[in-house]
Amino acid sequence: MAFHLRFKFYIVLVPFVLIVMFISGFLGIHVMRLALTRSANHHMAFKAEQMRDYFYNEWNILNELGLTDTPEYRYALERSFRSYTFSLLRSDTEQVAVIGPDDTLVMLIQRTMPEDEEQELFDGFDIPESGWFETVLLDEPRVGVSFQIAPFSWTVALSETEQKHFSGINMLQKVMLTILLGSLTILAIFVFVLVGLVTRPVERLTSTIMNISLTADYTKRAVVEQVDEIGMLANEFNNLVSKVSSKH
Repeated sequence: MAFHLRFKFYIVLVPFVLIVMFISGFLGIHVMRLALTRSANHHMAFKAEQMRDYFYNEWNILNELGLTDTPEYRYALERSFRSYTFSLLRSDTEQVAVIGPDDTLVMLIQRTMPEDEEQELFDGFDIPESGWFETVLLDEPRVGVSFQIAPFSWTVALSETEQKHFSGINMLQKVMLTILLGSLTILAIFVFVLVGLVTRPVERLTSTIMNISLTADYTKRAVVEQVDEIGMLANEFNNLVSKVSSKH
C-alpha cells in the first residue's frame, strides 16, 4: 500500500510540478526573447531614422540656398551622408546599401570593406522600398530596415547579419535555458526527497501493522518518527495495540 502511495506521488505529483514549471519557464523565455528582439529592432530603426534625418537636414539647407541642382553640392551631400552613415556603424558586419532608381548599387558602406570592392562584392538586395526585411547578401542571412530618400530616388537599407543581430539574445536565451534546466533538476530532487519524507513513515507504519497482523505479536510497536498527523496515527495505533495486548 505504501509502495502504491509513493508510486502515485511520483507519477502524478512530480510530473505535474515539473511540467507546470517547464511551461512557465519556457513561456517566460519566449516572452523575454520577443521583448529583446523588439528592443534590438527599435535600436536599428532609430539608427535608420538618424540617417534619414541627417540627409534631409542637409538637403533642406541646400534647398534654402538654391543649390539642390548643382552637381558639386549634390556630390558633396552624398559624401557627407556616407561619412555620417559610416560613423553610425558599430560592428564590422553592420552594413548600409544605397540602391539607385535602376536597382544599381550607389554605395555600400561597411567598416571593413574598401570602397573599390563594393560593386564587386555586391550581389543584389531583395528588399522592400521601406520597412523591415530579411535577405541574403554575400551568402550571409541578414535582417534590416530600409527607407526612401526621395530627392535622389534612393532606397537605403541598413542591415546586420542575423547571427550578430541576435547574438546577445541567443546568448541570454541559452543562459535562461540553463537556469531553467538547473531549477527543474533541483526541484525534481526536492520533490523526490519531500515525497520520501512523507511516505517513509507511512511505509514503516504499514509494515508494522502488517507484521503484527501476521504474527499476532502485540508486543511490537510502531515507531513515532515525527510530531505530525502520521506520528499521531502511529501513537494512537500503539495505544490500540497496548489495549488489545492487555486484554490477552
